[in-house]
Amino acid sequence: AAGCVAGFSGVNLGMPGAGDESYQALCVADYRNNPLGMLAFYIGHLWQQLPGETILSLRCLASISTVLAVGVGSVYLYRRTGKALMSAGVFAICLIVVRASAFQLYNWDSGSYLFDAVALVAVASFLRGGDPRKVFIAAVAAACMALARVPSAVFIPIIFGFVWAGCRRHGFSTRDTALTLAAYPVTVIASALVLATLLCGSPAEYIASFRPENLVGGHSPADLPEWIKRIGELGYNQLVWITPSAAALMAALFFSRMRSG
Repeated sequence: AAGCVAGFSGVNLGMPGAGDESYQALCVADYRNNPLGMLAFYIGHLWQQLPGETILSLRCLASISTVLAVGVGSVYLYRRTGKALMSAGVFAICLIVVRASAFQLYNWDSGSYLFDAVALVAVASFLRGGDPRKVFIAAVAAACMALARVPSAVFIPIIFGFVWAGCRRHGFSTRDTALTLAAYPVTVIASALVLATLLCGSPAEYIASFRPENLVGGHSPADLPEWIKRIGELGYNQLVWITPSAAALMAALFFSRMRSG
């Protein structure tokens, strides 16, 4: 409970300024013309069909994405250790750190958090247990990562390397290793094709969306003063709001300790 409170603490209720948040909201509204983060923007578009097309709804979605991503790791920790209190404590502490340090807006970063977490946990689980089904999960998550944030495609070959290492670690035969290594890229490609079709109607339309006028990104040294200003403003706001979250965590740990005797 303390972790979930932390995950939503400090959600800004004010209007967005001229900057990333306004731009990312426009990307959500026009997701088909924003290929660099199309899946993340599509998820934001779907989400806004429920609470409405507001900046506040996107801020809440950023918090939901963060809570789910940290939750995936915390559930994996619990399944490995069986220690519920420790896992819940890690969940809450991680969310407090995230809320105190990260920009709280919905964009192609926060929109891919959940896919990043699933891929990481699937790879860790495969390395530990050698279950080939985890390779398929990692492959689907990797495809989602790439379409939610195109630069994340760099992790696809890295995951392939970990899959190979897992095969070696668990003594897979040459045949099983070859099948597992072949299944990974095939699943990544198949998943990407399905997602591209879902997003644009066809993979060809998705590729066609990579037009110069649709590729807006990057920062320059001229942005540094604005970054420093935003870090100061957001840092103060987060510290003000994080206090009740930290208090809730301490209270949860105290009462859990009292109940356990």
